[in-house]
Amino acid sequence: MASLEIDPGGTLAGPGTLAVGGSFSITGGSIGLDNNAVAPTISSESFSATNSGSIQFYAGSVTVNGPASINTKYFDSPDVRAASLTDISEQYAVTFVQPGAYGAGDGLMTITSAGGFSISGTTDTLNYQLVQTGGNTVVQPGEVFSQGDTLDLQSGTLQDDGTMNIGVDVTGGTLEGTGAISSELINNSGTVIPGDDGEPGTLTVPSYLQAAGGTLAIPVNGTGAGDFSVLEDSGPAQLAGTLALEPDGTFAGSATPGEEVEFLPYADSLTGTFGATTVSQPLQNTESFSALYDTAGSQVDAIVGQPAPQAPVNTGPPVISGNTVPGDVLTCAPGTWTGGPTFAYVWERDGSLIAGATSDTYTLTTADQGYTLTCVVTGTNAGGDASATSAGVAIPTPSTAVTTTPTTTTPTTAPAPSGKAGVHGLGRSDRRPRPRPAVALSARDRREPRSPTTRGWRFRQASHGDLDVARHMARRSGRVPVGLRVSC
Repeated sequence: MASLEIDPGGTLAGPGTLAVGGSFSITGGSIGLDNNAVAPTISSESFSATNSGSIQFYAGSVTVNGPASINTKYFDSPDVRAASLTDISEQYAVTFVQPGAYGAGDGLMTITSAGGFSISGTTDTLNYQLVQTGGNTVVQPGEVFSQGDTLDLQSGTLQDDGTMNIGVDVTGGTLEGTGAISSELINNSGTVIPGDDGEPGTLTVPSYLQAAGGTLAIPVNGTGAGDFSVLEDSGPAQLAGTLALEPDGTFAGSATPGEEVEFLPYADSLTGTFGATTVSQPLQNTESFSALYDTAGSQVDAIVGQPAPQAPVNTGPPVISGNTVPGDVLTCAPGTWTGGPTFAYVWERDGSLIAGATSDTYTLTTADQGYTLTCVVTGTNAGGDASATSAGVAIPTPSTAVTTTPTTTTPTTAPAPSGKAGVHGLGRSDRRPRPRPAVALSARDRREPRSPTTRGWRFRQASHGDLDVARHMARRSGRVPVGLRVSC
């Protein structure tokens, strides 16, 4: 069907499927969907319902891939079953054209828009469940957007600069604005930013609940009134997830420690804290923001503090010194570190902890022999901790003992002389050295032999003692002395 228009007095009813290739418009008369308990479906390129028409959704669905406008208070589900209108176009918002009340039935009517929602003036959308899957929904200053249930923001942007008399559940996308939400604001996994277009502003809510996946972003241009965003909570606050501070360049370049922004006043109670605090750009001198929970003043502040402490870093390994003999003491120097940490020590034997060895000294025992010892040093400061291990020290095994048995020398009686008797009747083997008298040689006798064949020496007369000396000298020279005269 190219298009469908129902004029005043016309009626369309019954189950089944109606596909409209062009526009679907009801300017009068009535449409009753599923009056016989059969869920019908309608699809079209555009959809409009004027104030004089009546669409009763007992069940079923309408799918639109184009602009959809609703201008009738009888666009509802008159019984307890659910029906839906879904606009899958990201280029068009579902528009509530005329101020007034929309829907008065007992069922739950779900309107889903990939392009957001648009209202004019004051609307009271009773028993509607709105789901935004993309696009932009804008509530202008002075406009009131009311509904009996909630708006589920799954994607896209919801900008509230007027009043939303509905609850908002942020499961994705971004909620921003300077208006008011009169029912609970739940931020499960999206972002809430008080203010418009990144500029500070105040968003008012009766209670705020942020889960672990949610983010509360606070633009900060300074610390004076109006220079930073405020989420003003007139009831209880429950916090988790992330606090994201967004300073502009001027404040980031001039922030000093101790400056505060009081961004979340609450009137009832505070439960939980933010799991993390981030800053969109660094503050000067690497200072940082941190959350301050002032329960006495019923507010949460962001305070500029000193730079966040950094965990220590080991820049030179620990060193073990000392002798490697059981009973001696080894000492572990911690090495060099950044961040001024305090130190804890443990000792390991071949990579296994030694029970009770938790100081910077260790006394060796025989159980350490044959193993390699190391010292593990852990440095800790306000920013965290880190560990470093020394080079290993090998403890030698005990040396094999060598036992020496002393021997006793027993004097023995010298044997009787034997062999050919020599001078003075002693055998050659029994002679002992005795002093030799000097041999007096004349100048003529001290000359070299007259010729190699002479093989003789000239001696003066000598005593018997001289004879032995002469023989000794002859043996050494290999010559046989001749002309040796011995005087008796």
